[in-house]
Amino acid sequence: MKRAVMTLVFAASITTAAHADTLATAKQAISAGNCDAAVSTLNQLAGSKDAAAMNQLGGMYLVGQCVEKSNDEAKAWFEKAAAAGSLRAQKMLDRLNK
Repeated sequence: MKRAVMTLVFAASITTAAHADTLATAKQAISAGNCDAAVSTLNQLAGSKDAAAMNQLGGMYLVGQCVEKSNDEAKAWFEKAAAAGSLRAQKMLDRLNK
């Protein structure tokens, strides 16, 4: 039993590290102007209920970075991120709703 728990913890840590690398790769793609790769990667992560990726997409839509500027799309992404537990997204929604 102990071995099974340790295996699950190890697998979760590998998944978390891979996720962090993927998110970092998406942010690097944005910086490099590789918008298609960045948006594709962020959409994949967001599809896996990743609140950080949802926040990133919300911010991109808010300012029109790599995507067409849209407050409605930004708000939709921030709502998804808030539903996934992001306090940052909730703060952004509060600002947008003022």
